[in-house]
Amino acid sequence: MPFFRFLMPVLPLLYVALVLGSEKVIFRLLAQESHRKVLMWVCMGLMGALTLIPSFASSEASNLQFETKLSQSRLVIGRWLKHYARPGESMAIGAIGIIPYYSNLVTYDILGLTEPAIAHRKIPHLGRGSAGHEKHDYGYILSKQPTYIFIQPRLRSEEHTSEL
Repeated sequence: MPFFRFLMPVLPLLYVALVLGSEKVIFRLLAQESHRKVLMWVCMGLMGALTLIPSFASSEASNLQFETKLSQSRLVIGRWLKHYARPGESMAIGAIGIIPYYSNLVTYDILGLTEPAIAHRKIPHLGRGSAGHEKHDYGYILSKQPTYIFIQPRLRSEEHTSEL
């Protein structure tokens, strides 16, 4: 998945494991406790720096810029819906997240992440397509009669991102 979405929840555990593992190695290499503490802080700083480096590399930096613009655009859409949607209206969307959160509308997840009927569907050749985008059931979603249907929601021009 782009933007390392599914890796983020695991990073704190990974860091704890790295620090604890490093501590054991350092403890064996250095006899003095004061040296161990300094080396531990250096190792933790290096791990933090190594985590940030990809964010500043050219391809990751451009991905981050794109994701930031897309998020701003979706924030405006969500706020617009919150302001203009009528009570009882709903949406079907594949990009659950910002728009449903800010709009507070009833939301049907096209890709099944939060729709049990879609999530439990058996899909032949699952795992060969784009991760997280293989399951869907358009008939089921349309049977819910959503007021709005979003496929790839974003604003056309950046001038609208300052609205609302």
